[in-house]
Amino acid sequence: MTRTRAAIAATTLLAALALTACGGDTEPEPAEAGDSLTAQQLADELGEVTTLTDPRDNTGFCNTADHGDRACEQMITSEELSVYQLPSEDVATQYADTQGERSTQIGAFVLAWNDDGVDDETRAAVEERARELISE
Repeated sequence: MTRTRAAIAATTLLAALALTACGGDTEPEPAEAGDSLTAQQLADELGEVTTLTDPRDNTGFCNTADHGDRACEQMITSEELSVYQLPSEDVATQYADTQGERSTQIGAFVLAWNDDGVDDETRAAVEERARELISE
């Protein structure tokens, strides 16, 4: 029994050393800007810049199989603004192009204005804040 315990202890020690050596001092790859930001978080932050009435998760409208590779990851809609989180900047650009002047693509997000009464100053402030948050 003593040899068995010694063998188990030695094996455990070697395994621990091997795992430690594999871990090394390598640092994880940094995330791309905006990767951890969600449409919900962005909408919450933008609600500090302007009023977003009745924000709600409407992801079910844009993430169906009908949308294929262009399905959104999340969509938060208020009376004034919809915030779309898309899988990539390319998809966001394509989506924004279909929405015309009422939308702005910033990174992998699209801000689509639902209220034509939003003044240019408010729209500019919201879009500027979105750019700041997405680039962090």
